[in-house]
Amino acid sequence: MAKNAGPCVQLTNSKGRNDFLPDLQIEQISIANLKHAKHPVRRVSNRQIAKVKRSIRESGFLVPILLGADDEILDGHTRVEAARRLGMSSVPCVRISHLDCRAQRALRIALNKTQETGEWDEQALSSELAYQLEFGADLTVLGFEPPEIDSVLEIGPAARDEGDPIDEIGALPETTSSAVTQPGDVWRLGDHIIWCGNAKEIETTLHLFGDSCANLVFSDPPFNVRVNGHIRSKTGSFEEFAEASGNMSPEEFTDFLARFMAAAKAVTEPGTLVYSFMDWRHMGEMLAAITAAGLELINLCVWVKPNGGMGSFYRSRHELVFVARHPGASHMNNVALGSHGRYRTNVWEYAGATGGRADEADDFSVHPTVKPVRLVEDAILDATVAGATVFDPFLGSGTTILAAERTQRRCVGIEISPAYVDVAIRRWEALTGLEAIHEASDQTFAVRAEHLTRDNHAKVTDDGPSQNSAESTPTPNVADGWEDF
Repeated sequence: MAKNAGPCVQLTNSKGRNDFLPDLQIEQISIANLKHAKHPVRRVSNRQIAKVKRSIRESGFLVPILLGADDEILDGHTRVEAARRLGMSSVPCVRISHLDCRAQRALRIALNKTQETGEWDEQALSSELAYQLEFGADLTVLGFEPPEIDSVLEIGPAARDEGDPIDEIGALPETTSSAVTQPGDVWRLGDHIIWCGNAKEIETTLHLFGDSCANLVFSDPPFNVRVNGHIRSKTGSFEEFAEASGNMSPEEFTDFLARFMAAAKAVTEPGTLVYSFMDWRHMGEMLAAITAAGLELINLCVWVKPNGGMGSFYRSRHELVFVARHPGASHMNNVALGSHGRYRTNVWEYAGATGGRADEADDFSVHPTVKPVRLVEDAILDATVAGATVFDPFLGSGTTILAAERTQRRCVGIEISPAYVDVAIRRWEALTGLEAIHEASDQTFAVRAEHLTRDNHAKVTDDGPSQNSAESTPTPNVADGWEDF
């Protein structure tokens, strides 16, 4: 017998064969009585322990710990530590008493090594992940990193090698003279939700989410600058934004921003990131609002556009993106210093409507300050996992819904303007080929648009055309760029 091999134990049965089915009994043993391996061969990371904790929360503690002599852990160090951090006092264990010390140590190595072997069937795995997503499952319990899941599901511009969908959509379906959407309407676009309302109304925002919460907030609030006079249009003037369109004092604008951020904080958990666009003129108000809402600033990103705007001393080629966090926990970090192939800095370079187009054929007629879909996609991929919920309290023309659709996330959006809700719905329908459903009536957007057209035609026939109908909604025009941003 080799030196230090431990006590000799019979490893074969009476016929000389290995005992493939030893008598194993599961026992509940106090964690305090378990001993860590004297000769560990793998390191346990906090990140791995966190993954196992999520799995235990989801499914329970299902795999017993294997113990050797003197209740030394042979297999299950990570599970034991996860259970301890979850507050469990005991765990199910199996004592391996039919192997000597040498064989037990060999078993520990073999179990660790064999868990590494084998290759994933990417197609089958993708189908399984998609199946889980159909039921709204939390994919973080599966042990994969979010970028790994995105890669398997072929999510994101890099995986698909596609252009920005704003280029692909082209001309949207012809609009009606009046908005189909009415204030207070709720629309369901597949898994996404749009409410035509005010982002500052916390109670309604909470009602939209119910028992769920947002995993990321992506917002492009108005900059408290008049649209007309700062954005050029080929076909005329734009409709001014419903709020903060150059009509607020610094104190009023700070309060406006703080109130929507407070509503966003109310539907998020600690660690959730809140992205907010703003121009350089109102950095002070944005910083004050972040503090007033109880958020913490963690970074400031700069969206750099291909060309400068018009009119100012220094022609502006950028917008600022304030990245705040709901304090109390760390945020999801899918960039991780490029370990998963995502190289990201706080300088974002994308073509855009307000700072020069990637192509002369690009049509940015849907909104005066539309953001590139790819820009929003990348931010979503940076800090969420597939199946996560993204909240946009200023949805505008629906760019965040398109980005969420393309990254297999869910978007809950709020937009105060009925006309822009209509645009968002038409963009999503053009991208997906699906139909939006009006929650109260269960009618499709197309059906309600048809009814509106019929009603308007009947009204014109009966009363004659109205020159200043209250129902008439200006159609968004083509934006050439900010005049002096």
